Amino acid sequence: MVRDLERTSKEGIGTGYTRGVNSKSAIVALGVALVACGVLFWLSGRGGGGGGKPGETELPAWTRGFDPARVTGLRVQWPDGGVAQLEPTPVTDVWLLECDGERWPVATTRIRGALRLIGEMSVGSEAEGEELVGGVVVRLTTPAGEGVVRVGSDVVGGKGWARLEGEGGAPRVAVVDGGFTRLFTKQGLLAWREPVPMLPLPGETMRLKVVAGGLESEVTRVKGRWGMTVPVGAPADGEFVQAAIARAHGMKVTRVLTVAEASGLGFDEPTAVVVSETRVGGEGMSVVQEAVIGNAADVSGESAYVRGRGVWVEGDGKERAAWGPVVFVVERSSIERLTADPRAYVSKRAVESPAADVLRVVVRVGGGEREYRRELNGWSVKEGTVGEVGALVGLLCEKDAGMPALAEPTGWRAIAEVELSGSGGALAKVVVGEGKGAKGERVLVVKTAEVWREYAWEAGVGAWLE
Repeated sequence: MVRDLERTSKEGIGTGYTRGVNSKSAIVALGVALVACGVLFWLSGRGGGGGGKPGETELPAWTRGFDPARVTGLRVQWPDGGVAQLEPTPVTDVWLLECDGERWPVATTRIRGALRLIGEMSVGSEAEGEELVGGVVVRLTTPAGEGVVRVGSDVVGGKGWARLEGEGGAPRVAVVDGGFTRLFTKQGLLAWREPVPMLPLPGETMRLKVVAGGLESEVTRVKGRWGMTVPVGAPADGEFVQAAIARAHGMKVTRVLTVAEASGLGFDEPTAVVVSETRVGGEGMSVVQEAVIGNAADVSGESAYVRGRGVWVEGDGKERAAWGPVVFVVERSSIERLTADPRAYVSKRAVESPAADVLRVVVRVGGGEREYRRELNGWSVKEGTVGEVGALVGLLCEKDAGMPALAEPTGWRAIAEVELSGSGGALAKVVVGEGKGAKGERVLVVKTAEVWREYAWEAGVGAWLE
C-alpha cells in the first residue's frame, strides 16, 4: 500500500514537470505525498518496528487457524460502560443478543460475517503496549481461549485500526476498513437484530394457534398430517395451514420500538394472538413463539403494534425464555389475512384417504345394511347391483366441499350411514344426508364427527342411498 502511494506520488511529480510546474510546486507535491505515506504508516504499524510481516507464531493463540464457526460467545463493551452479550442457541441459524435488559434473535450468518472480517484482518506490527482510547472491546470465546479485539474509533482516509490480544502471543495492530469500526458500536450491533415478531425457523412447525374476535383455532401436525384440535377434532387443510404459518412468520415490520415506547399499546386487551410451535432439535426440544396484536399504530389503522416473544420448551416440558418480549409496528395488511375462523382450517374433503385405498364400503339405511367390496374388475355386492358406490367413494375421497359448518345445518336430514375400510381396517365413518343450500337449492350433506360439508346434489347418489 505504501509502495502504491509512493508510485502515485512519483507519477504526480512527473506529470507536473512535463506541464512546466516549477521546482517549488514539485517540492510541495512531494511533501504532501510524504505526509500521506506517514499517515498510512501510522495506521498500519502505529510506529512499531517496521520490517517484514511478523511470523504467525507470534500472534495470540486464538488467531491461529481462526474459524468463525467455532466461536461460542461474544461480549461487546462500549466506552460508556454498556455491555452486550451474544451466544448461540439450540437453533443453528439463530444467536441471541442481550442488551439493555432485552433479548433479541440474531441470524447466525450476521455473526459469522462479522467474525470473518476479524479473521481476514491484515495484521501489522507489535502493539508495544499502546492503548486504544475511546474504542470498543470485543471478547470472543474460542477453543483456544478468550480472544480480545479492541476497535479504535479513529478513522483516517477511510481506514481505522484494531488491536488483537490474547494468550500465547504478543498483541498486534491491524488495519481495518472504516466501516468495521462502526460494526460493533451499539447502533451497529442493534442493526443485527431480526426485525420480525415471529421467526421463520428451520425445523418442523408442529402447532399453530390463532385467537381473534371471539374465535379460536388450533391445529397440530402428527406424522406429517395436520389436524384441528380446537374447537373440534377434524382433519385440517394442510395447504391452508402452511399458508397461515407463512403469514404468521412473515409479518412486515416498519419500526422497532424501545422499551420506553412499548407500554400502553393495547396488549392487555389484544385484538388477536398468534402462537406457533416449531421442533428445532433432538430430544423433543421446540420453540414456542407468540405474537400479540395490540392497538392501531396510526390514525388510518394501516399498521398495528405487535409484541413478540419466544420460549424454549425442553423435551420434558420445562420452559425457559428465549427472546423478547419485543415490540414492533407492523403493516396490518400482512396480518389481517390470519384468521381465527376454524371453518377455514378444516379440510374441505370429507375423507382424507385416497379413493384407491377404499376396499370395502358398508351402507346402512333404515336398519338395513349393504356391503360392497372392491375386486379386480370393480365393485361387487352379494345381493342387488353395485349402483353408485364408486361415485359415492369418489365424492367422499376426491371432491372438495364449500366452507364446512361446525354446527348442525337447519333442516338437514340424514339418509344413510357409510363406513369405509381399507387393507388396514376402518378408514372413516360418515353420515350422508340432504339439506338446503344458501339459495334454497337441494344439496348433499356429509357429516364427519362435528363437521358438516355441503356438496352439489348428485341425483344418482342420493336416490341410490335412499
